Amino acid sequence: MGFQSSEEELTPKTALEQLGQATSNEDALRVLHNVILHFIQAVLKAKADDKTKAKAIFYLGLIEDAFLALNSAFYTITKFRFHGFTEERLHSFMITHIAAIIHMYAHVKYGNPLEDVVEDLEFEATILRALIDEYNMSVGSKIDELLNELESITAKE
Repeated sequence: MGFQSSEEELTPKTALEQLGQATSNEDALRVLHNVILHFIQAVLKAKADDKTKAKAIFYLGLIEDAFLALNSAFYTITKFRFHGFTEERLHSFMITHIAAIIHMYAHVKYGNPLEDVVEDLEFEATILRALIDEYNMSVGSKIDELLNELESITAKE
């Protein structure tokens, strides 16, 4: 799968095509990373105050970190069927949300106000963070359940 380097111009159309060709989470994350690099460049060029630019870049960082965390937990999420996630469903979730980021990138790249996108970025970061928090609580509960089960087995011996 060929990706453009961060120095080359990345159009949203190209990014969506690359995302459509992503057959693994790693492929999708490479697309996301490249989009975020270009998104940051578009943010820096946008006609907006420094505070708005800083917020946008901050949320982009949170979003990328959240996707990396989801990918790191991929096996556990799909093994426990957290929120019914199968491998295919989690991959589809990631693709859908990365596509949303690409659409936000297009909005800024083509000169629309950055202020209009900052709230969407914050919302996306919040959704992803909430999913990870729920996942962490679910794994903690599952571990407690397994420990209790182990204790009851051990107590019977």
